[in-house]
Amino acid sequence: MKTKQLKAMEIIEFWRLIEFLNQKAFPIQNMEDRKVQLSKMEELNQNKLTIFEEVTDQQTIKEKIKDNEKLNEQLPITSSDFHIVVGRMQRKIIIDTLYQEFKDRETVENNTENIAMLAMKVNSEGQYIKESLRVSPLLWGMTVCCQYPNKLKTKLKLEEYYKTMATIEAHFFSVNEAENKITVKLLNRLFNYIVKLFVDDYVSIEQKNGVTYYNNLIYTRFKNQKEFDKYNDTLENHSELMISFFQSDFELVLNKLKTTNNQDDFVDYVTALHDDRNRNELENNRKDIRQNDDLLTSMLDPLNSPKGKWPSKHSPVLMQQLAINAYLQQEGKIFSVNGPPGTGKTTLLKELIAHNVVERAAILAEYKNADDAFNTISFKDGSKKYRGYDNEFNHFYGLKNDKINDFNLLVASSNNAAVENITKELPDYASLMDGIDSKETSEIKELFNQRKQETELSFRVRICDKYNKMKIESVKRKDIYFTLLAHLLKYNNDNLENKETLSEWGLISAPLGKRANLSNYFY
Repeated sequence: MKTKQLKAMEIIEFWRLIEFLNQKAFPIQNMEDRKVQLSKMEELNQNKLTIFEEVTDQQTIKEKIKDNEKLNEQLPITSSDFHIVVGRMQRKIIIDTLYQEFKDRETVENNTENIAMLAMKVNSEGQYIKESLRVSPLLWGMTVCCQYPNKLKTKLKLEEYYKTMATIEAHFFSVNEAENKITVKLLNRLFNYIVKLFVDDYVSIEQKNGVTYYNNLIYTRFKNQKEFDKYNDTLENHSELMISFFQSDFELVLNKLKTTNNQDDFVDYVTALHDDRNRNELENNRKDIRQNDDLLTSMLDPLNSPKGKWPSKHSPVLMQQLAINAYLQQEGKIFSVNGPPGTGKTTLLKELIAHNVVERAAILAEYKNADDAFNTISFKDGSKKYRGYDNEFNHFYGLKNDKINDFNLLVASSNNAAVENITKELPDYASLMDGIDSKETSEIKELFNQRKQETELSFRVRICDKYNKMKIESVKRKDIYFTLLAHLLKYNNDNLENKETLSEWGLISAPLGKRANLSNYFY
């Protein structure tokens, strides 16, 4: 294996460990919600309220949820998730233990922040939700580091973590969910078990004072269904202590680097600043277009321009066009554009997408029938019929010509919210039509008018009827660029009966930068 590839693996492994040994602070109710929850006011001005309550012997969880008449009356709808966090310990205890294990000294940093030791989900009846149990990944990781200091690459992995969770769950909970009522006695037993398993043999006697039993039931109440629909999916998942969004990706990348050699672009990117030679090479390859008119002329040659044009009444300005052409001429697969807000990075991206759509269409046009472009591929790792992930759908479709995949774009930025906004804006119908609302682009605007499309596509989709029940129906809509699919990916199970036009025009992009968005796009 190449030295540079080994160094890339070392860097990714470091990132993976840092990501794994990360955990948010112990959840604390904000002051405003606390005041409202404890207030004696007859009328609440809240549309939603996040409740924090201790689970006690005096009431079951079900009784506790229904106990407050004022809240039940004014905020009658509860969130879909009910979280319980158990046990509290100082983050510094774990940091000090790891320092003692690997550095044989104490830390200088005095981090007094607390973290939860254990968490789970329950339903409104107070019954445990299967597979929701989470031990603090930081506490679990500390134990693994102490037990297997030379095997962290194989032991400190998501797969091993979830195996431990499954073992603890099987020890405390029945297969029959109706029997899994959460009580204070059970929470105490769980806490003591976690302390015995993960604390007693590794944490010094003096530091055990920073480990205390505590529990909180956390859920949110809403004023009406509209508020529930607006906020429920965005609520913080207090019981998901394993917040590592990138952990499985890091493991996937490491496995790819071990088994595949043709990852030069990625390896170069990760190791770009690793040694002085790389930095010097990058510096020597810099081109100053202000000092080189020939380079500017060459890059702006019409032959180097994109083959498509994003529908817009404006054309790219000089530096935007330069960056677009530079991207199309590059040999590598990674391209970086830097600029403050408002300098046209989104406009640049739109032009690249338009080019890729045309290039992809040129290849697809070689097939007489659309179905001819695909192969049927079986799943390999699923637990359902034929190793699938669903008994009904046990295979998927892949493109025969892999070159088509070269025209996909992964857009990443340190500002995740900005990228999310861009990927939501690109398929937006109103935004597109507004961009071509001029006399000069009136003909183009007609091409994208949903009402005047001649092409129709139909799909079998899940929709909600007027009684809020799910049903599968065949839906046909006028199509621009897989318009219906683009809409349903953003609005799952939307009622389409009374919608002549949809809020999306085409299947262009998907916002996948945070966990809450993924469920709309992945099964």
